[in-house]
Amino acid sequence: MIRNNTMALFGKNKKTEKVIKAEKVVKTPSVSKNTFIKKDLNAVILNPRVTEKGAVLAEVQNVYPFDVHKDANKKDVADAIKEIYKVTPVKVRILKIAYKTVRSRRTGQKGVKAGGKKAYVYLKKGDKIEFV
Repeated sequence: MIRNNTMALFGKNKKTEKVIKAEKVVKTPSVSKNTFIKKDLNAVILNPRVTEKGAVLAEVQNVYPFDVHKDANKKDVADAIKEIYKVTPVKVRILKIAYKTVRSRRTGQKGVKAGGKKAYVYLKKGDKIEFV
């Protein structure tokens, strides 16, 4: 009897093969990486980056830096600028800001300074963005 049971483990069971063949594989629709909906473009731009370099770029080259959401892409940023500031960007560049490890002066504990993304928005010569 032991021999019959062990042989059944290695043999093919015809009933399970038929059941497996009868099952249909249903593909789920792929989800796009773009997580922002057109109604929620205010969440794309977090705030303008107010720095000396940003002020010089705005005056000389008509380029405005912004902190943007970590999942934002160029199209999302361009659409958000159109909606919020009513100007059409010519070009958008996105750069990652690296996370940095820091140490507290008072306690000496290690920590992490958050990174993220920033975007440089290029506008035409006549266009301008006013920050209030």
